[in-house]
Amino acid sequence: MDSREHYGTYVVDKFIKAGIDAEIATLPQSSGADYVIANTYGSCALQRKDSMAEICGTPVSDKYKSAMEELLLGILPRLISFTNNPILLVEESHVIGEQGYLFRRKDNHWVETGMHCTSYYGFLETVRMMGVDVVCTRNLDASIWYLISMHGYLGKCHYPRHKKMFTSGQRAVGMLCCAPGVGERAAAQVLANYSIQELLEVDESKLKALKSAQLASIKKITGWKSS
Repeated sequence: MDSREHYGTYVVDKFIKAGIDAEIATLPQSSGADYVIANTYGSCALQRKDSMAEICGTPVSDKYKSAMEELLLGILPRLISFTNNPILLVEESHVIGEQGYLFRRKDNHWVETGMHCTSYYGFLETVRMMGVDVVCTRNLDASIWYLISMHGYLGKCHYPRHKKMFTSGQRAVGMLCCAPGVGERAAAQVLANYSIQELLEVDESKLKALKSAQLASIKKITGWKSS
């Protein structure tokens, strides 16, 4: 377990009580990993994120416009290079309202975030298209039990080979399709002429395949702000 993870002593104590040898170490930043699990028949590495604070929240690095972009372009590519079996472990701290929007907990109240579930689950599917498995739990304790279970599984079986890899172009289309109202055809037409970064800054009058509302949706979910 990486030494920069929260509740390190608590988590490791749970592993040890389950009969698993565990230690806290400083994993290299280049690994993109928070946890590495190894047993007789294989290993895997995981990045653990909270859905509200670390996926729908703000990025750690100023290089990125959103936490989603930071994961897709920064953290997860490092994780993929580090391990043959990359996993994104998501603790879903949100609830979904009647209109499909995600709510976060704030001061004992649920507050709407402006993120639609279509965008959130579309993002997770984009991660899967990169060849990263996605596992969702409800809290830290549930995540710990998943990690304990995966250690036991790797003691009996090889990690399952069910990756579905997509090209960078296909992933870019998937990223645009996270925005409500943007279909694959329109996304592909736009990306034939512009990168996603260029798309966020181009004069919208030049975009025939996207309507103003669709471009606004893309900018909203990427956390884009004009300079």
